[in-house]
Amino acid sequence: MFWQAQSKRLSGQCDHDRERQILLRAQALLDAIDQGGIPTSPILINRIARNLGLEVALSAPIPETILRIRTTLMQHSLPHAVKKPWWKFF
Repeated sequence: MFWQAQSKRLSGQCDHDRERQILLRAQALLDAIDQGGIPTSPILINRIARNLGLEVALSAPIPETILRIRTTLMQHSLPHAVKKPWWKFF
C-alpha cells in the first residue's frame, strides 16, 4: 500500500484524482441545484468554490458564488455546467 501511494504521488496521479474529485463535487452541487434543490449552506458552497481556486469573500452572495462555480466548470468543458441562468435557482 505504501509503495502504491508513493508511486501514485510521484506520477502525479494523486493530484489528478484530487482535481477530479473537486470538479465532480462542484458538478454534483450544480446538478442538485438544477433539479430544484436549494443550497442552504454558504460554507459548503464557498468551500467548493475555494477548492476550484476561486477567491470568495465571506459576505459574497450565494447566487454570485454559484454563478462563478458554473463559469469555472464551463471553462473545464463539463457538460452539466450550462443548464439555466443563475437567477432561476432561487
